[in-house]
Amino acid sequence: MIIRFSTILDFLYRMDSMINLKSTGNYIEFSEKLGISKSTLYLYLNLLRESGAKISYNRIRRTFEYDGEQKLFFGYLDNDRNLRSVDE
Repeated sequence: MIIRFSTILDFLYRMDSMINLKSTGNYIEFSEKLGISKSTLYLYLNLLRESGAKISYNRIRRTFEYDGEQKLFFGYLDNDRNLRSVDE
C-alpha cells in the first residue's frame, strides 16, 4: 500500500493540533481519534520526535504534550531566505 506524503503530513498536523490542545488521550485513544493503528501512531510520534519535537506522555492528565511551547511547521526556504509554508 502506497501512502501519499500529503496524507502523512495531514496526520502529523492533526497530531500536532491535538497535542497542543492536550486532547490526545492514551496511545489507544489517540490512535482511535486519528483512525490509525497503534503501530502507525508510534511511527508518526517517532517522526515528530526525530524532527525535533519534545513530546512526552503526562500520566496525570492522560495526554501527550509538548515539553514547552512548540508548533509543527513544514515549508521551504526560497532563494531570498524567506520561509514559505507548503500551504501557500
